[in-house]
Amino acid sequence: MNSELNFNSRFIQEFTPDSMAGATESTIVYHYTSPEAFLSIVQGKSVRFSDLRYMNDKSESFFFVKRLLEFCDENKEKYQHFIDVVNELLKENDYNKIKRLEIQDIRYKDFLGLRMEKQRNFIFCTSNDSDSLNMWNYYASNGKYTGYNIGFSVPKFLKTFDVDHDGTVDSFIIYYGNVLYKKKLQFEEIEELAKAVESFITKKPDKQSVQRAAISVRSYIELRGPFFKDESFRSENEFRFLFSIAEKRIPHNEDEAKKYFGQYNQRLKEGFCVKNGLVVPFMQVAIPEYSISRITMAPMTEYEIAKSSIKELLNVKGLRGTNDTEIPIFKSKIPIRF
Repeated sequence: MNSELNFNSRFIQEFTPDSMAGATESTIVYHYTSPEAFLSIVQGKSVRFSDLRYMNDKSESFFFVKRLLEFCDENKEKYQHFIDVVNELLKENDYNKIKRLEIQDIRYKDFLGLRMEKQRNFIFCTSNDSDSLNMWNYYASNGKYTGYNIGFSVPKFLKTFDVDHDGTVDSFIIYYGNVLYKKKLQFEEIEELAKAVESFITKKPDKQSVQRAAISVRSYIELRGPFFKDESFRSENEFRFLFSIAEKRIPHNEDEAKKYFGQYNQRLKEGFCVKNGLVVPFMQVAIPEYSISRITMAPMTEYEIAKSSIKELLNVKGLRGTNDTEIPIFKSKIPIRF
């Protein structure tokens, strides 16, 4: 199903399987976060896109490849050209280790004259659920639920990556959409890719076609693969934003960021933080005006006093809601006593 959202940039694209509805002008997604991170977001009017290599789920970078190999095992006779392409691309890896998720990275074959620039992927995670006990559980401390979720308007949030006019060549790609959890639906998506590759090579079954198809499959792995997750994470009901950029084009300061196009994305730049004892990179992304639709407090929060301080913080920082009104503040309705 096609999205109703429209942007000037051709490089803002939605991951929308046929089994899912696309985002609309009214779509709101919810970013759950700690009190400290919430304060940082509001004060800095920006969010952090996490480097895909350092996500809490250590299989983030290669879970899709596991599914891809499983699909190939089950369709050996049906999509032989596609399987040949996959094997050509991934032959430097131990397939059994990939299937057991016992690897640190995927090695891709480079093709003479078709070498891809090294890409870096950054992820911003949200949920479709506005008040999820499973998500609040990530912010339970000493028997108390703390934290907040920020409801973002998807079309307004994505405006930070848009350009001023069509035809501008941007230096990055944005993918956004719902995460796919069910293996059956994941196989259906991979089958669409297999059909396209099979058709392409059947028309011209030579070495160059195989190599070009391999590059296309690698691009799919890197840009759409992060939207495939194991069904054990299904309760998160995740909607995510993927920021992909060539490593050599990553802006490290404001002067480098000015090379980019668009009203807001000139503030893009790489930063570093401490996560689980490691120093890890992230991409700092400005929040567009009016993109925050609502704020919800975790269960057990002292609502009235917390609401008062949040309202003052939002007013001082000049943050307003999607219709230029005060941002509504709610408390979780989950009935937790202690």
